Amino acid sequence: MRKIILFISILSIAFSSCEKEDVEEIFDKSPEERVTEQLNTVRADLMSNEMGWHSTYTYNEGKETLLLLLKFIDDTRVEITVPERGNYKKEAGYSLRYTQQIDLIFETHSFLADLVDKGRKADFRWELEKQEDGQYFFKSRAASNEGESELNMMKATPENLKIAFMKSYMRTDETKSFFRNLELTSGEKYGYSCIDNKVTFKYIEKEKVVIFESEVNMNNDGFVLTTPFVIDGKSISEFEYDSTTGNFSIINADGVDGGINYDVAPAFTVKGVVDQFLDINFKSIIDYSTNLQVAIPVLQDSVPNFNSFQLYSDWGYLLCYAPGTEGGNWAGFSKMNFTKTDEDLLTIGWEGYVYGNWWKKIYYNDGGQLILNFLLDENGLYVIQAGKKEYYLVSKSNPSYYCLVEL
Repeated sequence: MRKIILFISILSIAFSSCEKEDVEEIFDKSPEERVTEQLNTVRADLMSNEMGWHSTYTYNEGKETLLLLLKFIDDTRVEITVPERGNYKKEAGYSLRYTQQIDLIFETHSFLADLVDKGRKADFRWELEKQEDGQYFFKSRAASNEGESELNMMKATPENLKIAFMKSYMRTDETKSFFRNLELTSGEKYGYSCIDNKVTFKYIEKEKVVIFESEVNMNNDGFVLTTPFVIDGKSISEFEYDSTTGNFSIINADGVDGGINYDVAPAFTVKGVVDQFLDINFKSIIDYSTNLQVAIPVLQDSVPNFNSFQLYSDWGYLLCYAPGTEGGNWAGFSKMNFTKTDEDLLTIGWEGYVYGNWWKKIYYNDGGQLILNFLLDENGLYVIQAGKKEYYLVSKSNPSYYCLVEL
């Protein structure tokens, strides 16, 4: 019995010694040292991949996604490439910090911060939610009223990057024409769009809009419709990308020639849309294409509290809304004439009258002039319904200039 007790005592001392060593090892570093070590590990990992990080950015309450290629050059600089914005590429500053978790923060002059300025419920500050399988999953630090966004990053490889870029080429490039059509050499046109992994073609049949949808399989050279689009008994299913033009050519051998091209006009117009747009007096511009978006920060130099441009089609106003501005919340232009043309276009004319105490800050600002010239173009604007209460206004003169209007 004594031998057993002695043996147990020896084991207890041994285990106690091991536990003490483990405890000492755990607390061998201060909290500050452990945080620094975590930050250095993540920072080194981000900079380790020469091809960068293939990243998916989901924002605007989950309604929009963008492919980003992030190359972390050093511990303060990152190169951001955005294929869907004309292959936008620019360096920006960033930092890794630790609050209650690891935070990734981009500078306020980066592409990501620009999305916040556009009011797209985006963010440029994220906290690390989890790290698994070599991927990083960040969620935004935005306040609840700003909307949440997600940034998911995986190491780029030649294979996943090419497929990801192909997906971005299939989607809207805001630096190019708003209109992208499937155009056959025989003359027929069909409206084209792509969201996620689904392609849509639209056309008019018996005065009604017909919608065809198909999932797609992407490859290094283009994509294939899982459900062929059949026209006059002939099947269209395979498309090849042309990096020079940004267009896709039909390549399946069924006697159909043509492709998906950026175009100067829609494939068709829907009668009555302009009338619907004009039926509601008040409208607010809530978003701009890339070529118009450049006007907003310039305008904010003169009108720091700028919120939006507002259209009053019945009352004849185009106003700039900037709450808290000295001299009043609104200023702009009156006696604006909103008219539907015989071609189902919208024209906006101005008789030269002004409204408010600070209209000069808009009129004599280069950003303000860009927006005015777009809206007042005598060639008119296409009106494209985007949702129950949302419409795009697209310049006929240059369809890369367009805005989204909410009723």
